[in-house]
Amino acid sequence: MKTRWILIGASILLIGAGAAAALLLTGRREVTTSSSAAYEAYKEAVANENRYYYKEARVGFAKALELDPNFAMAILGVARQSGDPEQAKALLRRASREEGRLSERERLHVEMQLAYVERRPDDGLKIAQQLHAKYPADQRSAMMLCRDQMQRGNSDQAIKIYQELLEIDPNNAEAYNLIGYYYGYRGDYDKAMEHLKKYQFIAPDTANPFDSLGENQAYAGHYTEAIENLSRALAIKAEAPGGK
Repeated sequence: MKTRWILIGASILLIGAGAAAALLLTGRREVTTSSSAAYEAYKEAVANENRYYYKEARVGFAKALELDPNFAMAILGVARQSGDPEQAKALLRRASREEGRLSERERLHVEMQLAYVERRPDDGLKIAQQLHAKYPADQRSAMMLCRDQMQRGNSDQAIKIYQELLEIDPNNAEAYNLIGYYYGYRGDYDKAMEHLKKYQFIAPDTANPFDSLGENQAYAGHYTEAIENLSRALAIKAEAPGGK
């Protein structure tokens, strides 16, 4: 996987009931949708996105959106998986029309993603900072802050952001994965392997940990181990996962 630096009389009562259902799901699930089926499809899509199974993630987000056409976070998922910047921009502007009924966290995610797609990186970074300050366990805002630090050449600060994320969520597989890559790029093979093996321990049934191990082992010239782990990745999922 490649780094992925370069993340709502009788009609009034019916309307009121629908809004209440949406708010109920927001409070319990951190996403706003009135459809339990859409929520389940969304959860699975997010899980596949985190596994780098992007084909499955695209299908899941599209299914969630079909079940609830006003599901803003599913719209964001479809936009992330779109290879067409103009389509992504149109989708995000559609999501922004739902902001009045979203939680603060969802609203900030919509605004952050839209800012980056509209090529307003300074605005996107400010929103990512706001998200991270209010919701320290938020992985996508942490990822954007790390990418900014890496672009500035501050790899130590990038690693620190993900280490702080691990203090909140010690089982955050993606944090171990990216820290491992950071150390690998810096030439610290032992620390890279330490974090990538923790990633593999947390997510042993997915292909990407073995792919990450193999890629970093190949960088360091450990070709026998690299071939073994890359073969294990292909045995788990013959179609290579998407890039980082």
